[in-house]
Amino acid sequence: MLREARRTLDAEQLRTASRQQHQLISALARTTAALAREAGSR
Repeated sequence: MLREARRTLDAEQLRTASRQQHQLISALARTTAALAREAGSR
């Protein structure tokens, strides 16, 4: 979606896709940190 929004330069679609990307990256970082803690890493 983000790639398509950039290609078509649809501002609303770009904002939505960027927000979703940020949310996914944040969730991934939290999950990674939790798994690392469980494994005994920092």
